[in-house]
Formats: sequence, structure tokens, C-alpha cells
Amino acid sequence: MSSILYVFLKYVFIFVDICFVFLYKEAMKLNTEKIKKELKEIERTQTWLARKVGISPQSIRYILRTGSTSKIDEIAAALGVEPQELVIW
Repeated sequence: MSSILYVFLKYVFIFVDICFVFLYKEAMKLNTEKIKKELKEIERTQTWLARKVGISPQSIRYILRTGSTSKIDEIAAALGVEPQELVIW
């Protein structure tokens, strides 16, 4: 009986963990104004950022328009800041 309970609880915790990660990711939004400010401070363009991140300029424009966090680590590295600095909760 205890092994069945153990397996059940194990899968419940895995499910809860997956749900938490999904909700956590959905709650984050990119602070696009911060990115634009950083680009202006270092006198770089969105095209430059796209090249540094390894995506097209159209993709960078989409990310900055929607606040998508899909490339947050790469954007932060290109700008020389921590990813947490680019997030709005």
C-alpha cells in the first residue's frame, strides 16, 4: 500500500511542478522599454541586437512588440545585464 501511495504522490508532485513552471513562465513579460533604453545607452540598434542574439530583425521586433521572453537569456547577455533586469512580473 505504501509503495502505491509513494508512486501516486510522486506523480502528483511532478504534475504540480509542471503546472507551476507553466504558470510562472506565462506570468513573466519582457520589459521592452528597458531593452530600448539599454540599446540607446550603448548606441546600438535592434538590428544589431538581432544579430547578437542570432535571430532575424523581424523576430526582435516581434519580441519587443509582444514582450515575449523566448530569448531573454540571449538578449540579456548581448546587453550585458542580468535576465532578471529585463522582466516585468
